[in-house]
Amino acid sequence: EPFGREQVELVTGHIIAPGGFFTHLRYEFLGASPDGLIGDDGGYESKCPMDEAVHINTLLNGMPDDHVPQVQGGMLVTGRRWWLFASYDPRVPEPYSLYTQIVPRDDEYINNTLLPGLLQFEAEVNAIIKRLQMRAA
Repeated sequence: EPFGREQVELVTGHIIAPGGFFTHLRYEFLGASPDGLIGDDGGYESKCPMDEAVHINTLLNGMPDDHVPQVQGGMLVTGRRWWLFASYDPRVPEPYSLYTQIVPRDDEYINNTLLPGLLQFEAEVNAIIKRLQMRAA
C-alpha cells in the first residue's frame, strides 16, 4: 500500500497525510481508520487486491459497492466532505495498474441507511451484553 499511495500522490497531485483512528464526536462507539487524510476536507482509502480480477472489475465498474459503507462511514466519523478511493495492482500493466475515484459525501445515505443500521447494531450488541450480564449475576 505505501507504493500505491506514492503512485496516487504522483498521479493526482494530492498530498496524503497519515490517517490514524478517529471516533465520532456524538456516537463514541463509531470509529474509523482512514488510510490517509487530504487537506482539510478529504480522506483516502486504498485497496491493493490480491486478485487481479478484483482490480480489473474496479477499473471497469468503479469503486465496488461493498466499500461504500467503509468510505461513507469514514466521512461520517471524520466529518470530511469527500474521499479519494484508490485501487492499485502493480501486476496489471500501465496505465491500468492504478484506479482513482473521488467519492463525495452522501448525507442521504449516511443519515437514512448507514447511521440507522449502525445504531440498530449498537442496540443489539447492548441487549446481548445485558442478557449475558443477567445470566452471570
